[in-house]
Amino acid sequence: MGNMKWFGLVITLIVGGVAFYYIYHGSKPKPGTPHATVQAYIDAARKGDEAAIRALCTAAAAGDAVRLAPQVRAMMAGGGPVGLQPMKSDPPRRGLCALVGGKMLGIQLIEENGQWKIVEIGISGD
Repeated sequence: MGNMKWFGLVITLIVGGVAFYYIYHGSKPKPGTPHATVQAYIDAARKGDEAAIRALCTAAAAGDAVRLAPQVRAMMAGGGPVGLQPMKSDPPRRGLCALVGGKMLGIQLIEENGQWKIVEIGISGD
């Protein structure tokens, strides 16, 4: 009976470790997906890479995306995971919401020539 207790403990630790890793480090989104585009924007905002930000956006959204980048960088300063979820809106839009540092970053996307581009971007409370 004692061996089963140890076996259960080891399995629990392994599963807990894997869950902890994915919660705090996540898995890299597949290239060419909306998730990858949002992650690329967050990474570019963190680095202050204006050229990369503009490349991820349609011409109409580039100005807002560059303007909001310092706020996104400040939101990321607290660390912690970025939770992405599908945008819930009426009318339905293709986009993602990212919970970053207690604020919601909403990003609407469109597929253009096989690439996902940011069409609209905003931060809750802005």
